[in-house]
Amino acid sequence: MNGEKIKIAVILFSVCFFTAFRPAGQKDSLHSTLKEIRACEGKMQLTLVREWGGLEPEDKAQAFHEPKDIEVGKDGLFYILDAGNNRIQVFDNAAKFIRTIGREGKGPGEFTYPVDVAIDSQNNLLISESMGRVQILDAEGSYKKGFKPTETYPGRMAVNREGMVYLYNAGRSAIDALFLLYDYEGNIVGKIGSPGTKEAPYLRTMKNLNHFCLDSKDNLCISYISRTLLEKYSKAGNLIWQSLYEANFKVPEIRMKGRNIESKIVAAGLSVDDKGRVYLATLAREKTEKESKVGTQSAVMGRDGRYAQRTMPHDIESPTTDLYQILVFDGSGRITASLKLDVFCNKIQVYDDRLFVIDSYVAAKIYEYKIQFE
Repeated sequence: MNGEKIKIAVILFSVCFFTAFRPAGQKDSLHSTLKEIRACEGKMQLTLVREWGGLEPEDKAQAFHEPKDIEVGKDGLFYILDAGNNRIQVFDNAAKFIRTIGREGKGPGEFTYPVDVAIDSQNNLLISESMGRVQILDAEGSYKKGFKPTETYPGRMAVNREGMVYLYNAGRSAIDALFLLYDYEGNIVGKIGSPGTKEAPYLRTMKNLNHFCLDSKDNLCISYISRTLLEKYSKAGNLIWQSLYEANFKVPEIRMKGRNIESKIVAAGLSVDDKGRVYLATLAREKTEKESKVGTQSAVMGRDGRYAQRTMPHDIESPTTDLYQILVFDGSGRITASLKLDVFCNKIQVYDDRLFVIDSYVAAKIYEYKIQFE
């Protein structure tokens, strides 16, 4: 009996000790099991409203080549990043074509394979390009200014209400940060998170590849591409919560195998609505060899000596699939709804009660759905 009391005392002491000395800012992780995820099926419904684009659209203004993003401006217009055609196509709420912004080129207001677009509180457009710059245009497409980030490569991007540009720190910088924040002059004005420093830079970069977005309070939400992990950080850079979720297949640890990096893709997109709900597009099953080739890219050197990305061909014929699902988490990181998709997905966006699923490579479409919760 006395031995049992001693054991209990030791356990209680250990819990108190490690709780007291947990590193500052470290949070306990939430965990969504497959059972919990399946129990949430049917708590959200999607109704298709319309499809934007396609391989042979009736509206030639919607003849997209690798649509990468859709943003709704403060003017209520839809801004679609047609990356393969180096332009932004603008439409009204009735899908009537308004104007084209940009064209292929390297000058102000011209694009060389744009990667992402964001809209700030003044309705300016921020466009990141694979050639290494961020441009700021007004809503009509007139060039205002631009910059080339000194410590990272411009890729996916977000901008907060104060005009700070969030860029992922892709292993190029010695700065210990997961994200770097820039002003419109290209100055670093903040940083968020830490990527860790133990692994080689390219392995560290792979472990931290992510989708990200900002909520209405400028908290940063992150989903990791090859890890079943969600995180939320405050505007000040403090970790608010971590949320783990189970996948339907084994997700191996990201590691080096010879000269190659072994990993599995599990997350395909992330967005947040005005109520703070976090929407995650993730794989419902493991990709086949054919599916793994969709969206793969190679670097091609142009005549000017710069490298550009070229999307490799694939042999997927049907635009429908059972590969993806949407998981919805509340503002505290708890799973609340799940739903299977039947289309390919490279990115998602949520605006009001609408979910946009972007299929950049197979159907070259953006699917617009109305969201309803049980």
